[in-house]
Formats: sequence, C-alpha cells, structure tokens
Amino acid sequence: MAETFTRFDGEDDVEFEAELLAEVSSERPTVQRWSEVEVFRCLDGAYIVITIGRSTKPGERDYYNWHESENVPDLIRECRLRNGNLPPLTMSALLLACQKDQHLRHEVMKADL
Repeated sequence: MAETFTRFDGEDDVEFEAELLAEVSSERPTVQRWSEVEVFRCLDGAYIVITIGRSTKPGERDYYNWHESENVPDLIRECRLRNGNLPPLTMSALLLACQKDQHLRHEVMKADL
C-alpha cells in the first residue's frame, strides 16, 4: 500500500508516494558509523534506493545517496560501487524487497549481482 514519504536527498527534503519494500541497517551498539538502505516502489512504477551513511563521530555528518529508475537493471547499475560491486547491504535490501514485488524479483534474478 502506497504512503507519502519525505526523505532528505542530500540537498532538500523530497516528498513522494510509494510503497516501502525493504529497509535494512548495519547499525550496532558498538559502532559510530553504519549504513541504512531503503527500497521503494513509486506509484508511477519507478523504484528508489536510498542509502544513508550514518555517523555519531564528532565533526562527521550523514551522507545520502539516492538512486531512482523505472528500469531495474539501470537501478542496479547506479547502485554499484566504482569497482563494479554491489554493496552487501544494498544487495540484502534488494533481495528483501523482492519478497514483496514480483517484477523486481524477476529483474533482480536476471541481473548479475
């Protein structure tokens, strides 16, 4: 079911209508830095993957990475690191999202993760 979400994209708050398909975090009580990944399906059929690098270290701030595409292979390509690898937390979020979205599952299973 679609809801209205507001997320910071690194510059501005962005409001969008979507279904949250997955959210994962690497947060642990003993670390000062961790990542969070959310996967959304928008009403227009586009997918959004948001990665947030969190920090509680003095002088550091959170960073935001926003990827949006109607084309799942393009979305996966955009989420890859410079070395071509898909971050493990992003892969986990996509695989979790596949449990709620048949089209995403079909496209992810065809992709070289």
